[in-house]
Amino acid sequence: MSDFQQPPPTDPYHSPETAPPGEMVAQGGTSSGGKVLMGLGIGCGVMVLLCCGVVGVVVFFFSRGFDVSDDPATVRRVAASIVKIDVPEQLAPEGSMEWTLPIVDRKMISMAAFTEPERRSGLFLFQIDAEFGSAQSMRAQFEEAMSESGRGEWRELDLKDTETLKVEINGAESEFRFGKGEDEESKQEVWQAIGTFEGNEGSAMMFMQLNAEDFDKQQLVGVLESME
Repeated sequence: MSDFQQPPPTDPYHSPETAPPGEMVAQGGTSSGGKVLMGLGIGCGVMVLLCCGVVGVVVFFFSRGFDVSDDPATVRRVAASIVKIDVPEQLAPEGSMEWTLPIVDRKMISMAAFTEPERRSGLFLFQIDAEFGSAQSMRAQFEEAMSESGRGEWRELDLKDTETLKVEINGAESEFRFGKGEDEESKQEVWQAIGTFEGNEGSAMMFMQLNAEDFDKQQLVGVLESME
């Protein structure tokens, strides 16, 4: 373990007037959805990097190099950089995040979210540079990061009659687990699907939750089968 002392974390949302010299400041009024993505990215990313033993300079730069957006076109672009997928039209682009490691200009983490919060439906895509972590590591931190960011509605439920579906993505076979469960807060029945796969630019995972009143099993499977 390195003796490097991590500096105090910085707030990516403070104003240019209060930002330390040379620090990147988020531009353009980030939405609440974008802030959730930033929090989730930091939560997952830091844990993944620490699990992989990547400390020191990488951790020092972690609070820099973020590009967070709630622009629909940007969210769709980031999603396409992870995987080709047919997102249900009922789900609107909520936010995206990309973290590029400064100096070497290497993209480490990408995330995109499409949601319909009132109906408890959402689709989340995550990707991490394969040399610095794995989709399995990110999946292990997904629920904890969602809970800490105040988005407990997006968590893995105890599902009934679960099934698995194998899909070929980027030349590799991937397996997704899906089924139906009850959201404890809303008491609504929802479909959930989760799995890891080979993304376009690294290891990736997908989490999807669809309100069972709005979507059926065939529609959920259709989304999974559209991934390539």
